[in-house]
Amino acid sequence: MSQYVLGMEAKLAEDILPSAMSASACKQVIDFPADLKGKKILDIGSGESECVAWLCSQGAYAVGVDVRYDKPGDLEKDTEKSKAEIRHILISCYGKHMGEVHYTELDDKIEIARKNFREHRESSPECYKQSLAGALPFPDGHFDMAFSINCITHGLDQDYRVLCQAVYEAFRTLKKGGELQLYPFFWGDDQEILKNHKYLHGIHKNNSLVEDVPNTTNKRLRIRKPKL
Repeated sequence: MSQYVLGMEAKLAEDILPSAMSASACKQVIDFPADLKGKKILDIGSGESECVAWLCSQGAYAVGVDVRYDKPGDLEKDTEKSKAEIRHILISCYGKHMGEVHYTELDDKIEIARKNFREHRESSPECYKQSLAGALPFPDGHFDMAFSINCITHGLDQDYRVLCQAVYEAFRTLKKGGELQLYPFFWGDDQEILKNHKYLHGIHKNNSLVEDVPNTTNKRLRIRKPKL
């Protein structure tokens, strides 16, 4: 593993604003098994999201990793930056009045998610690990499923080597037949990032591993690890 690539990831991670996503929002973009009991699931770039807490409440063994987990002050500060960016986007899209209305509704959900995250992390600290996506602290073949929202893509995909290392590590920790879901995929209009996505998509598609085909309405990429 290249220390240069991990150094690049650490640098990119400084600009990735953490998630504080509600479980309901997470379920809108990630396709979870109907029966979660006993499933081992990894959330890469989990931030202050309540997804891990919700998964555990459904009987799964879930773990979240985030590079900021050893610096809770930075995590909270960067979540506030994320909220400010969301507010700016909503006002830009809907105007001052309706933007504030939408933001207030969303902010209530974000704060509930953050509260649930903090309570669960305090009661179940083993479910949260500080780590880079490119150097996961788990053995080979450990998880049934891994997913990443606004981290591996919409974050680390600015550098193709960093993107590939993060995907390789996620695959390494999956059991045979396990799946990785990335969201969003084929997003935005940055040509370098789109080129990175197309190359990654092409490699796995040629190996018959891609199960979801990302398009304008479905921005999720699902890749399954071979059972052989």
